[in-house]
Amino acid sequence: MAGQLKIGGNVIATHAGTEGAGTVTLDSSTLTIGSNTTISGADIASATFPAGHILQVQSTSGYGTISTNSTSFTATGVRVTMNALKSTSSDLQIFFHDGETDMSAVCYQTTTFYHSINGGSYSEISNTSSEIYHGSTADSRFSHPRYERYNPQTTGTVAIEVYFKTNTGTIWLAKPNDRYSLVVMEVAG
Repeated sequence: MAGQLKIGGNVIATHAGTEGAGTVTLDSSTLTIGSNTTISGADIASATFPAGHILQVQSTSGYGTISTNSTSFTATGVRVTMNALKSTSSDLQIFFHDGETDMSAVCYQTTTFYHSINGGSYSEISNTSSEIYHGSTADSRFSHPRYERYNPQTTGTVAIEVYFKTNTGTIWLAKPNDRYSLVVMEVAG
């Protein structure tokens, strides 16, 4: 049954169609929802958001030793998993902040991001590799923040993990008292 919802003599919603079905259209007025109100059945995946709008944020952080002496990329265990809401119209923005990197020899440290789509095997995200040359082992501990942006082209489950390697010796992304963090934001395109 078609009808209108009025408050204070103003139409705030119009229903068109049959009873129990059809479309409810809200007018262009501002809708304020109380802090203890729950909205259920909303389908955010089909909603349209303006470009630059943050759709979701997932993060992880911790303390502890993360090291390798491998010359091949090695998983760090620093991982974030999210269910991407949009496929082609959004980007994932990745922020990683390690503890203080350290090394046992003059070396190159290479850090990159890998991803897994819908539980598949991990593969390197193109063009996310960053290499730092450590020319001295004396007082050379420093932080290495990273930022990358890419589109996974899926609305499925996306896992992002930090990988790293060295060309010689042992490198650390974090020592026992160092804090590290990985933040992944899905941003509307």
